[in-house]
Amino acid sequence: MIETKTNETFRKIVLTAPETDFTDFYNNPIWPFFFYSTSQYAFGGFPNRVMSKAPMEVFPDGQAKLAPYGLRKMEAALFESGFNEKDIVTVHPRFLENFIGPETKVIGISAMNTNGLTYCDQTFTALVGFGTDSYNSLMFRKLMFNKHVHSSGAKIILGGAGAWQVQGKYCHDYFGIDSVVLGEGEIAFPQLVRDALDGKPLPPVVNGTPIRDAAGIPCIQNGSVYGIVEISRGCGRNCQFCSPTKRLRRDIPLSTIAKEIEINFRTREFDPDAVGGKTVFTPMGPKRLADLRKQQEHMIFLTTEDILLYQCHSPKFLPNTDAILGLVNMMVDMGVETFQPAHIALAGAASSPDTIAKMTEALSRTTKQGNSIVRGFVNYGKHKYIGVETGMETGSPRMIQKFMRGKCLPFTPEDWPDVVVQAFGVLNDNYWFPFTSLMIGMPEETDDDAVKTLELLDRVKNAKTFFAPMLFTALGDCVLRKNRSANLNNLSDTQKEIFVECWRHNAALFIGKVPPVILQFIRPCFGGAIYNLYYRWRHDRKFFKRFFNVLAFEKIMPITE
Repeated sequence: MIETKTNETFRKIVLTAPETDFTDFYNNPIWPFFFYSTSQYAFGGFPNRVMSKAPMEVFPDGQAKLAPYGLRKMEAALFESGFNEKDIVTVHPRFLENFIGPETKVIGISAMNTNGLTYCDQTFTALVGFGTDSYNSLMFRKLMFNKHVHSSGAKIILGGAGAWQVQGKYCHDYFGIDSVVLGEGEIAFPQLVRDALDGKPLPPVVNGTPIRDAAGIPCIQNGSVYGIVEISRGCGRNCQFCSPTKRLRRDIPLSTIAKEIEINFRTREFDPDAVGGKTVFTPMGPKRLADLRKQQEHMIFLTTEDILLYQCHSPKFLPNTDAILGLVNMMVDMGVETFQPAHIALAGAASSPDTIAKMTEALSRTTKQGNSIVRGFVNYGKHKYIGVETGMETGSPRMIQKFMRGKCLPFTPEDWPDVVVQAFGVLNDNYWFPFTSLMIGMPEETDDDAVKTLELLDRVKNAKTFFAPMLFTALGDCVLRKNRSANLNNLSDTQKEIFVECWRHNAALFIGKVPPVILQFIRPCFGGAIYNLYYRWRHDRKFFKRFFNVLAFEKIMPITE
């Protein structure tokens, strides 16, 4: 039961974000990866019906029990800047009316993806739905047009990874934004809030100043979605299609990481009264939900551009094994039971197989509390794997040399295909399951480059990895921002074949789990129905006919353990 508002609940500073940033789907980051990025019009609006019933955790008055990590950082920055905690509230967007009133002077909004102009959104809307409007952009508009956001006349300050998409004057006027913070906001945001409270005019766009000493980055004071804890910022490999690589590289001290783990443990203790919403694809009763949440109290998601770069001081990005193991052992000693790093570099894994092996060994030992570590959240065969995102991007050494020279270090661009093969072997042998992105349609990519990618996919056809082929998108805050983004219409047949081969591989991951008799009838019937009832009406139906013919009728060899 959510309490109704009173005059005492109104706050001067209200922090919020779109609903898509607040939902963790029972600590499973894979479902949102697909559903948030999918066109809202796909399959008759199916994503809308799924996501509208997504679970959330709020306190009885509507305050967020778990919130996006970036929002928690801004909350912590305000506290450390001397603002009164009683004046600040972080709230789920469904309950803004409980806290926005005449006293509200500032509404701070953090958004990961505002207009759907990212690799995932552009790719999945192209592959799945009619139109290019993703569920991410729909939920952002829903928040910005919420009548309570504009009812008090408060200044609206927006930041986050998607802020670059709405920095222009048109978007400012359309959404009613007073100021946009680009980049890191721990210094800029508190100053903007102070100016707003003093009645000073706000600049339309502010470039955030990074805190150079990582020890000075504020520590979150409340729980984050997914149990996110930041261990590093920036990368340094300088891939020209990537935004985070432009950020100053810093490593968060172990003391701060430990504090944030403790805060997440304490805040994420399961409270059935703080859970709302149901999911249509994971039906479960209250007891099952309680058991699942209880198991996941001690899951920690490490946000980093590459876990193997933690405390790395090598110009060739050779991992600092001792520092990494120090981090992992500290987490195990604290009682972390499910370990989920955000990213890992294939070149780092290939250059230091012992580091991966020692990490897995450390994560397999018993904690001081007597608990056995669950390596990760990916169940495959008889084992649990550590799920982690990585980037293969291409099989062409020429493209590596031209646009992502640092990605292959300490190896050379000519070594890249062998590096990928070796890295997958190292990761799989040590129970790591990478979710691997590929970049299709990059500037100057030729069919010869695409052929080399197809050849590399054939070399790793038995690897336990999920391939996510992405259309190149010229992000507004990356080096290649002035180049033309790719779409299915301007790709060659050879480039489109990469999509087919990636999803052939993905099907092979799970096809061995289904009895052959069922597959014999289900695959052709399902594939034929999807194509004839939906995809045959798409403009690029020739490509989709090829796509579904492969998945429905061709023989696919299952990947074994």
